[in-house]
Amino acid sequence: NSVSLPATQETLDQLNIKIPLEKFTTGAIWKPINIPKTYQKITSRPQGILAYIKSPIKGIIDVADIIFLVLIIGGLIGIMNLTGAFNAGISHLADALKGREYILIIAVVVLIAAGGTTFGLAEETIAFYPILIPVFLAAKYDAMVAVASIYIGSSIGTMCATTNPFSTIIASDAAGIDWTSGLYPRLLMLLLGTLICIIYILFYAKRVKNDPSKSVIFSQKQEIEKLFSSSIATHSKLTNKLRLILIIF
Repeated sequence: NSVSLPATQETLDQLNIKIPLEKFTTGAIWKPINIPKTYQKITSRPQGILAYIKSPIKGIIDVADIIFLVLIIGGLIGIMNLTGAFNAGISHLADALKGREYILIIAVVVLIAAGGTTFGLAEETIAFYPILIPVFLAAKYDAMVAVASIYIGSSIGTMCATTNPFSTIIASDAAGIDWTSGLYPRLLMLLLGTLICIIYILFYAKRVKNDPSKSVIFSQKQEIEKLFSSSIATHSKLTNKLRLILIIF
C-alpha cells in the first residue's frame, strides 16, 4: 500500500532520510530510494514464463544510463591506451627523475591514485610494471618498490573513489542517492590514505637501498635482476601530440 506525504524537508527528516530536499526537486535523484527501518517481508509473487523472458529487456531499459556510461568510459580508456600516452608519460617521468627515484615513487603513487579515484585506473596499470621495475632496480631498490608504487597507488585510488564512474556513480545511482553524498569524507580519506601509502613505501624503499637483505623478495634478487638486465626502453616518446592527449584526458 502506498502512502502520500508532503514533499518537504520535514518529511525527509521524520523518515530519517539524510538527503536535502533539493536533490529530489532538481532531479539529481530520480529513482526510488529506501526508507530506513521500513524493511518487511512481503508475499512472494511468482512470475510466469513470459515475464521471465521479458525481465532482461526491462532490466536493460531501466539501467540504460549506466550501460551507456560504461560503454563510453570504457571506450575512452581503450582509446587512451591505444595512443600509448599513459606509457609515454610514465617513461618520460622515469627518465626525468633518474637519480631522484624517491620523487618518482611519490609521483607514481599520486598520479595512479588520482587516476583510480577519478576514472577507475586499475587493471590498465599492468603496462607500467615493465617500465618502472628496471628503473627502480637501477636505483638499488627491489622490484617490490615498483610493484607497491603502482598497485598500492591504484588500490587506494579506487578504494577512496571520488568521481570514479564505476564504483561511485553507478553504485550511487543503483542506491538511489546523489553521487556527491559523502564526497568530502571520501576526498579526505583519499588524501590521508595516499599519504600513509607513500610514507610506507618510502620507508621500505630506503631500508632496502641501505640493506638489500631486508627485501621481502631478497631470495629472488638475482633472478629478477637477470630477467630485467637486458631491458631496453622501447616505449613511445612523449611527443607534443601525446602531451595534448594527456591534457585533454
